[in-house]
Amino acid sequence: MKPEVHHYLVEQLANTRADLRHEGNCEFRKHVRSSFSGTLAGFRYLNEITQDEQQLWSARMLVALGHLAPDPGAPGEATAVSVSDPAGQLPQPEESQTPPRIVRSVPGPDREFDVHGGKFWISSIEMFDSRLNIRWSSAPVPDTWSAFPEEGAALERDMDGLDEGAKVQLRKHAERRMYRLLLYGMSLADDVGTSYSQCESHAGGTYDEWKGDAGFRPAPPPNASVLTLTWLGTGVSLPLT
Repeated sequence: MKPEVHHYLVEQLANTRADLRHEGNCEFRKHVRSSFSGTLAGFRYLNEITQDEQQLWSARMLVALGHLAPDPGAPGEATAVSVSDPAGQLPQPEESQTPPRIVRSVPGPDREFDVHGGKFWISSIEMFDSRLNIRWSSAPVPDTWSAFPEEGAALERDMDGLDEGAKVQLRKHAERRMYRLLLYGMSLADDVGTSYSQCESHAGGTYDEWKGDAGFRPAPPPNASVLTLTWLGTGVSLPLT
C-alpha cells in the first residue's frame, strides 16, 4: 500500500472516532460507512490495496462507528453487517419556542477536580425554567490520550508501517479532532433520576486553558437536591441548596 493511501485511510478513521454525530444517529453511520466503502472499492479497482486490506480497513471503520467487526468468512464468502440501532434511534426532546427565563444561580463547589492530568473548576449553575447551564473552566487541560486510551491505541495500530514524520502529523490531526469529544463529552444526573440531555453548549480557549458552559434539558425538578456532572469519567457533586 502506498504511504499516501495509508495516510488517507488513517485520517478518515481518526475523523470518525472523533465525530460526535454518529452516536445514536443510524443514518449518519450508514452514510459514513457507505462513503468509506466506496473509497476502499476505488482503491481496490486501482490496485492500490489488496482484497484482504479492503476487508481489514472496512472492519476497522465498523469498529470506529461503534459496531462489532464481523468474523472473517471463508474465501469468496460475503458477510453482511447491519448498522441499524437495535433499539431504534433515541427520540430527541422537543425544542421549546418560548425563550428560557432565569430562575436563580447556584455557586459551584469551591475547589478544583483532577481530570486526566488536567484541572476542572465549576463556577456556577444557572437555573432556568426549562433548562440549566453549568459554567466551567479547565487549566491545565486534560491529556487527550489519557482520556481516550482505546482511540489512541487504535490510531497507533492504524499507523503501523508509516514513517515517523507522518505519524507525528497524524497524531496532531487526530488530537485536534478529539478536542470536540473532550469539550462536549459531559453528562448530567440528579438524586431523583431525571433524564437530562446536553444542549446548546459552548467551549473554547487555547491548548492550555478552556472555558465553557454546558447546557442541559430539562430544568431540575423541585425535589432534586443534588446534581452530578460527569466529565471524562470524573463525577462532580453539585448541591442545589
